Amino acid sequence: MSSRSGSVGQQHLPGEVRRSELVSAAIRVMRRQGLLETTTRDVAAEAGVSPGLVHHYFKSQDDLVAEAFAEVANEDLNRVSAAVRACSGAVDRLMTIVDAFTPPDAEWPFLLWIDAWAAAARHESVRVRSRSVNLRWVKLFEETFRDGVRAGTFHCPEPRAAAWRMLALLDGLAIQVVTRQSGISRATVAAWVHEAARREAGLGDPGLGDP
Repeated sequence: MSSRSGSVGQQHLPGEVRRSELVSAAIRVMRRQGLLETTTRDVAAEAGVSPGLVHHYFKSQDDLVAEAFAEVANEDLNRVSAAVRACSGAVDRLMTIVDAFTPPDAEWPFLLWIDAWAAAARHESVRVRSRSVNLRWVKLFEETFRDGVRAGTFHCPEPRAAAWRMLALLDGLAIQVVTRQSGISRATVAAWVHEAARREAGLGDPGLGDP
């Protein structure tokens, strides 16, 4: 049974359950029409409740969309982090992070990021949530570079700077791909970012083997 049809008869759900339902409804709306076009009224209609009930759980529309964005973004990052932990070596861990930016089904979450960046300039709730997740991505890259250095696999004198450069490159190229501004193929992007990751890690030519 959908949230739209089921929520009307569930006016006395526990607060945490109701809040979770509203966040889920907001995510569905954002998936259809984007973060910037999502309103409290849209979310209320999706959940089958009144706008007043939404405002009971969220102080503002910004708080609601920020929490929904954070849930999607953190879920994606948690998935990548789990995959990284399952890798056996530093090179595999680094390339797993890199590949997370170029899968064929990644367009919607990244379009959500584009909306969040646009909203962050004027909306504090979105700015705080997007910054928090962004710093987690930096930390994941930085720890991977540091682990590789400790293992003697990487030659990276500035792991934090390398992490920021990789994230900036990946974000920039992903924008070009998902907004179809450049005609650059996913295969080309994958080749470029793999090459950049190896350079940041101080690895040799992939055809010659790692140092």
